[in-house]
Amino acid sequence: MYGEPRSTRVLRVLTRFLEAPLELRSFAIFSLSLIVLQFSLPVVGSKHIQESLVPITGWNPSLGYMFGLYFTFALIFVRLPQRDSRPGFLTGVWKPWIWKFINWLRQKTGKRPYSFLRSGLVIPLVLQMFFGVWTVMTYNGIDYGNPYLRVSPWQTLWTVGLPALWILVLFSPRMNRFCDRAGEAPGSLDSSHGWTGN
Repeated sequence: MYGEPRSTRVLRVLTRFLEAPLELRSFAIFSLSLIVLQFSLPVVGSKHIQESLVPITGWNPSLGYMFGLYFTFALIFVRLPQRDSRPGFLTGVWKPWIWKFINWLRQKTGKRPYSFLRSGLVIPLVLQMFFGVWTVMTYNGIDYGNPYLRVSPWQTLWTVGLPALWILVLFSPRMNRFCDRAGEAPGSLDSSHGWTGN
């Protein structure tokens, strides 16, 4: 029914995963593991474990990683074709600011489509850092007797420090080279269209 056996497809997916930089693979495994752990712990774990973890990790420790998971796997597995980066509207004609922004965005994504995808990983982490600081400032020392509102001194490390560390990792030199490549021909999974910068 299919044009190739399942073992070949699995091998191609594994090859594509291994072509990605170590930093991106580590981030993908960490994000996926954290999401699975967060949703399985309430089912298999006790209430006492959750009450002791929430002050350290916050209410939803995988939120920033969950929203970026799509872009993480898109960076690894999707091969974007080259796009026309020329402005979509007539140049030299008066345009509202939104058209200027659309043209600027079109040029940026046309030249470096993978760098644009990387922003889908980074923006949720920045938002998680913002909400981590807000939670510590709002509930620090005020728990109203609720164990889920307690804030541990370690919560800042988890909600702000860890996302900041991942952002630094995602802007490493190898990740920059990986994301700054030009658009590639879609549909091929072999090494001629893959990234060989590891």
